[in-house]
Amino acid sequence: RTAVPVRGARRFKVEDWGYLSASKDGSTESNATKLEEMQAEIMARGPIVCSMMTNDDHNPLGAWHCYEGGVYRTKSVFKSTNHVISLLGWGVDDDEERTPYWIGRHSGGTIFGEEGFFRIERGVNALNIESHCGWASIRDPDPKRANASTLPCENGVPRI
Repeated sequence: RTAVPVRGARRFKVEDWGYLSASKDGSTESNATKLEEMQAEIMARGPIVCSMMTNDDHNPLGAWHCYEGGVYRTKSVFKSTNHVISLLGWGVDDDEERTPYWIGRHSGGTIFGEEGFFRIERGVNALNIESHCGWASIRDPDPKRANASTLPCENGVPRI
């Protein structure tokens, strides 16, 4: 549906922001130093936002829209992105190849992947996930909230 402003809702203001990119669209190579900068940002301030391409449904290793778990790997190359996610961590799979991966949160909720989270191969710009990332810090992590009794409920339903 459409987003609408809610009178009295808390407003978060950005204090500082920046871009992080370890690769270029369509590339399967990522800059190791830039990957470390992405990891350092996650450690310093929490999740970063990245865009990715989700149209990988002909991947012989498994379609993105049908992802249910494990480290997602692909040989597909894309020149753009069409979806935004949060990257919040990383690890190394205990498979034979010791595959490095990112841990991401998907906007589809718990029905997607691993209870709303996913793991995707790191260091190869899988689905362009290392091409368009950014970070932001907020000025006040706990801005004042209007009296909740004056705010509408979810979807604008009035309070009784």
